[in-house]
Amino acid sequence: MLILNQLALVPGAPVPYATLDPQKVSASIVGTKETIGHVATLTLTNHTDETFFIEIPPTVLESKSGERQDYELQNRHQFTLGPRETRAFPLTGVCLKPRVPPAGPEDKDELRILDPTAPGFETEWRPLLVGTQTAIQTVETLQAQGAYHTPYSKDPKRERDTLVQWTTWVFVSTREGKPVTKADLAKKVYEQTGEIPQEKKARMDEGIDDLWDAVQLTG
Repeated sequence: MLILNQLALVPGAPVPYATLDPQKVSASIVGTKETIGHVATLTLTNHTDETFFIEIPPTVLESKSGERQDYELQNRHQFTLGPRETRAFPLTGVCLKPRVPPAGPEDKDELRILDPTAPGFETEWRPLLVGTQTAIQTVETLQAQGAYHTPYSKDPKRERDTLVQWTTWVFVSTREGKPVTKADLAKKVYEQTGEIPQEKKARMDEGIDDLWDAVQLTG
């Protein structure tokens, strides 16, 4: 069951938090195959004549099967849903699992939003949220200071996203006792690039070294 907080907008009255009733507002989540940024799309359908203000606090978007990536949703998401309305909303986050594929449109009913107030969340998931937030803050601080020299330095957003993602993967995988390595980073880069001439591979290897140095600096 998808767990969200809902606020029924009643003019002049306090806005009460309540568990989303799927009979009133149904939801579906579809992955985008991205590991950072817009990682999934949440579609909500309002079956009532009420207007709802729906809020998702920082939490985790979990793979039900465990065969797809889990995502940290570091931002507070807020949505307004009018009477009888269906709307799609982007969920932004960071992948927490480096060694499984991201969820895509073909993975039906694979992802669910966890309730951060549920028993066990604080011990199992909260450290990962804190670690990812720290990675984001550290990358942005060091980037602003000009501390990085990477192949993506002329593209600050790509550099930021790459370093946040890999620093998060290093952090999570180290906690699990199976830390990712520079070889994992190189494999991913080669997969994304495809076949290249040998002379270009040497320059690419230098870039991978620079990226890994930046990840180590951040971590």
